[in-house]
Parts: sequence; C-alpha cells; structure tokens
Amino acid sequence: MLQNIPKDKILEVVKQGPTFPAKVAKQLGAGGDTVLIGAVLSTLISTGDVKVSSLKIGGSPLYYIPEHESKLEDYVDHLNEKDRKTFKLLKEAKVLQDSAQDPLARVSLRTIKDFAKPFEISVQGQKVLFWRFYNLSLDDAEPLAKAAAKKISAEQPKQESKPELKSEPKFESKSESESFTATEHKAMTDGRVAVEAHAEVQEILEEHKPAKQTVEEELLKHEHTHEPKHTHIDHERHEKAAKPKVHQPKTPKTPKESKPKIPKAEYNFFELILNHVASMKLDVISKEKIKKSEYDLILKNHDTNEYFYCKAKDKSSVSESDLAPALIFAQHKRMPCLFMTTGELTKKAESMLGKELSGLKFEHIPVNQ
Repeated sequence: MLQNIPKDKILEVVKQGPTFPAKVAKQLGAGGDTVLIGAVLSTLISTGDVKVSSLKIGGSPLYYIPEHESKLEDYVDHLNEKDRKTFKLLKEAKVLQDSAQDPLARVSLRTIKDFAKPFEISVQGQKVLFWRFYNLSLDDAEPLAKAAAKKISAEQPKQESKPELKSEPKFESKSESESFTATEHKAMTDGRVAVEAHAEVQEILEEHKPAKQTVEEELLKHEHTHEPKHTHIDHERHEKAAKPKVHQPKTPKTPKESKPKIPKAEYNFFELILNHVASMKLDVISKEKIKKSEYDLILKNHDTNEYFYCKAKDKSSVSESDLAPALIFAQHKRMPCLFMTTGELTKKAESMLGKELSGLKFEHIPVNQ
C-alpha cells in the first residue's frame, strides 16, 4: 500500500513549509487517505528527512524539514494565551531559569517544546535547570545562563536572610513553600518542623519556669514572715503545701490527652465529589483516580452539551501551584477547567483567579461533619 504513495512527492510538499497529512493529501489529490500519508511521514521522520512539531493544528502536528524550524513561529497564534505569553517572554530573554519562573510559566515551558529547549549548568556545585530559545545555540546560551544565575543568587540571600530573622511568620503562608521545587519544599518543611518543635520546648520551659519561681517565692515569703513564730509543724505544713505546686507544671500534659477529642471527619472523598457534581447538575463521563485524595474527571452539562475537565483534590490549602497545571491541561484539551477541593484557596491563589488563572472555575466541596 505504501508503494502507491511516493515518498519523494510527499517530501516535496513538506519542503514547501510546515504542513499536516490532510493538507498533503489535498495537494497530492489522494483524497482522505491521511492514514497512509501519515505512515509515510513517519518513515521520513525515522530517516531524519522530516521533523514533527509538538504544536498542533486542529489536533494534528506539523511536519517540516529541519531547515524550516523557524517557520513554526508562523503558527504561534495556535498556542493558547498562556503559552503565547511564555513564548514571547523566552524569545525576549533568550534564556530563563526554571526555578525563577511562576508555576504557570514553568508548566508552559515544558509544553512549548518546539521553542523552549532545556539545558543545565553547574552553579556552586549544583545543577540548575535553564530554558533557551530554540534558535539560540547551547554555546551561546550557557554564558547568558551563568550571568542570570549569578544575578538571581546575588538577590536571593537578601530575600532569604529577612525571613530567617523572623520566627513563625515566615512559615505562615503555605503558598510560598508550595511554589518551591521539591528539594526546596522539603527543606522548608524540615525547617518548619524544627522551629515548631523549638517553640514547643520554649513554651513548656516558660510554663515551668514561672511555676518554680512562684513556689520558691512563696517558700521564701513564709520563711521570712512566719518562721520566727511557727514551729517545725508549720514548716512541714508548708512543705506539704509546696509539693503539689511543684508538680503543677506537669498539668500541661492534659491538653495532649484532650487532643483526640477533635476527631477528623471521616468521609469518602469520591462520594463527596459525586454529590457536589450532582448539585451542579453535571454528569460524570469519565474518571481517573490519581490517588486517594485526587481525581481527574470529565464532566458534561447535558443541557448545553458542554464538557468540562475537572481536577478534584482533598486538600486543606490550595495554592496557585495546584491550580496552574490543571488550567494548562484543560486548555490543551480545549475544555473549560473546573477545580474542586475540600480546602480553601491561599490568598495569592485567590488573587490570581481573575488574572493569571482566568478561565478556571473554583468550587469548594463542603465536608459534612
């Protein structure tokens, strides 16, 4: 069958500029036999004569010869708004440090593979991920990346030293810790645990310290005011009265025993999702369980025949780093994005809903205790 479609003619069409199977079939007069043309194009890709884009036109990638890579820029308008914004940012900057970008840009950089090329450089003995614009060579990109890394590292100590002078406030905002990389997030978490543990020890010491001082002050008071007038029986009475007070600092243990009286509500997360979806008059078309506390769903409004991509998370606090990947995924599926959660939005995520995260609908799932 493949012999009936000459490779040379298909290659000639591709050499005219980036194209797709349906367009090739039309130019060759092959009717709607795009499957066979796609198979021929695949063989040309394996030989290196033709390359294929990650950018898609109506669901189909573009096929082009290596010399025409720059012509893919003519199709940037087919990217969604967030990806176009990232494309322009990278084109102007030439190189971007991955960890210095906001969550939306980081997801987008991994999506526009035709224009964003990843590479790593060593900074103070650690590998740092960068992105270069596709037409910038690696040799030219590395010096720019090193200069950018130096500038960013010079600014970071100033920003990091300030929170270190504070105790608890720097850990109050979950959105800050969640926007870091996995390694940074673990370091922040470990730091938070250490500070909280230290605070608990200090609190217990403070509770013990005044109690001891109070007992000692009372004993001294009794010794100075009553010792000349009272017998040894009075001293024994004071000692007996003092002993229970010495043990009073142990009473803070009672709150620990009372902690179990605040039980966490037991519920089936997926049942909560189904009930909430039903209340919105939507139907579940498909579902995928990512983990016990996370689901991906496709929902449908039968009144309007509109489909929705839905990300559902059982999480107490939701940041922009949770919302951004869901929105990007929905945009590539060309569906509205619905994000459901049992938790609350961080202040930063809430402020981004009508701006950077426009197009995402947020739904809070109530948990009945």
